[in-house]
Amino acid sequence: APTVVLHGSVDPMLRPRNGRAVAAAIPGARFVVVDGMGHDLPEPVWRPIIETLRENFARRT
Repeated sequence: APTVVLHGSVDPMLRPRNGRAVAAAIPGARFVVVDGMGHDLPEPVWRPIIETLRENFARRT
């Protein structure tokens, strides 16, 4: 299955390079930084995350 690694641009716990490293370790994975997201999923980022996941699911076909 296609893999997408989502990472918050303002994550206080892990830097984006950590998410990038995870994506690099998974063949074919996509790395996406979600602007304004920290280490949680507040409602304002739901829509962009859902769109990213829909695009990722479409990669499967």
